[in-house]
Amino acid sequence: MKFTTPTILTLGCLLSKAAADFHIGAWLAGDNQIGGVEYNAICPSDYWNCQCFVQGDRRYDVTPRIGELGSGYNGDPTFWWAKNVCGVSQLNFYYLDSGIVQGYIDGGDGSVVANCYHQPPGTDVECDGNAGAWLDWWVCYSYICNP
Repeated sequence: MKFTTPTILTLGCLLSKAAADFHIGAWLAGDNQIGGVEYNAICPSDYWNCQCFVQGDRRYDVTPRIGELGSGYNGDPTFWWAKNVCGVSQLNFYYLDSGIVQGYIDGGDGSVVANCYHQPPGTDVECDGNAGAWLDWWVCYSYICNP
C-alpha cells in the first residue's frame, strides 16, 4: 500500500488522539507530605500543573479521596471512580493483575476508554509557595480530554 502525504498526516492526527490524556495522583499539602495524602484527583495532561493541583482548575476529584490507588497492597483500593472528567459523567477505573489500570465509562458499552500506567519514582511535581507536592501515580492514554 502506498501512503501519500495527506494519508500520513491524517494517520498522525488520529494517532495523536491516543497521546497521554490525563494523570491520576494525589496532592499532599503542608506538613502532611509524609504519609498524609490530602486528596486523590485527575488533571488533564495538557493542564498538568500547579494551577490544577492546588487551585483546582480542571481538577477532577477521585473517589476514594485518600489512599494510594492501585494494587490493593495494604488495603489500597483496586477500584475507583471520578465524575465529570472532561465532560464524561463518570469514569470507573480498575486495577488489573497485569499492573495496569483500565478506565470505562459508567453505564457504557463496556469498552475500555483509558489505559493507565504506573509512573516511576521522580515524576512528582513540587508547587512553589504552596508547601505541597503532586504524587503522580498513573498516566492514562485515551481520547477523553483531548480537544
